[in-house]
Amino acid sequence: MDSEDPRRASISKNSEWLEISIDSLCCVAGERLSGEILLHLANNTKNLSIILKSRGIEHVKVLEPNGNVHEHTSNIYTLNTTLSEFVELGKVQSIWPFTFKLPLFSPASFDFADTDSLGNSIKCQVSYEIEAILCSETDDVVKCKKKFFVYNRNTRKVLGGEVSEETPLSCCWCCTQGMSKVSLGYIDLEHMSCGATKNYRIDVQSTLNRKLESLMGQVMFKLYVQIPNGKIFEFMKVLSRTVPQLNAIFDGNADKNSLTLDFEVDLSNANYGENPCSNDCALFGAEYYLQFYATYDVGCRSKRAFAEMELHINPVAPVKETLKLPGRWDPKENLISNLILEASNGIPYPQGTVLSNRNRINNN
Repeated sequence: MDSEDPRRASISKNSEWLEISIDSLCCVAGERLSGEILLHLANNTKNLSIILKSRGIEHVKVLEPNGNVHEHTSNIYTLNTTLSEFVELGKVQSIWPFTFKLPLFSPASFDFADTDSLGNSIKCQVSYEIEAILCSETDDVVKCKKKFFVYNRNTRKVLGGEVSEETPLSCCWCCTQGMSKVSLGYIDLEHMSCGATKNYRIDVQSTLNRKLESLMGQVMFKLYVQIPNGKIFEFMKVLSRTVPQLNAIFDGNADKNSLTLDFEVDLSNANYGENPCSNDCALFGAEYYLQFYATYDVGCRSKRAFAEMELHINPVAPVKETLKLPGRWDPKENLISNLILEASNGIPYPQGTVLSNRNRINNN
């Protein structure tokens, strides 16, 4: 897809003005994207029509050290429809409301670029765009194109509970001194976003906590690319690693057998793309994990207890800009269009019920 600023103004010629207003720049997979096409013409003397296009695509490119290039694109959906076959003559101020339902499986907007441990340069992208075209019988008069952002359906999951792992603390294969239970839980029940910082609750329970040597937590990012010819590329990176001070942890807990601490997850240094969020796509997948280790001295060796929790990370959408309308804006509003998206094989997606109680764009 074209790498254009999603907040860009429309391209205009002379006195033509065409704009797309989207109710929200961010939408969840399976929900409706709604908006309006706005048109102002000082004096239309041509036979013009309004076309609306939209598409979502996945794109991956892997450059191996030996020079081999693997590049693939997969369509999530496409839309190409005529909203109005005839635009009235003379002065025109009109609005064409539209709505369409995104496929439930739509992956999140995504951007990643980095090099793995084997020297493979990996780029992955998921992007969505919508374009309005005012055209004559022979050419395009004026266009407006904008990007919008999508959260995948996992953002609907309600956070809660905890993940726990129990580990036997043994000095040899036949002698167990006790057990350690490491639990990871939520403090804030909102999903994280790329570049954000958030605290999670850690519990370490064991009658052998007095034998703790160290505590350590880290955030792991994993990305895999599945090339259609069967080759798989993997990228793993520790984003942050923290070693809490044991003395401070013991001082903050009255019960030494049950230690509780807040652990900060910091994604601000994830400098391998604009939106490397959690995703599950046709060509690649991306995952985040909070991992915590408690290491004990159990005699002749150290024993490590461990727990891991997958984190769902959302992309970050830009702030919606205020639309600048032409002077004396008093448009004619047309009926809302319920548009049908198509898969790459041309099969339409089900759309469901259309809600028409939308706010009209005006000067108020």
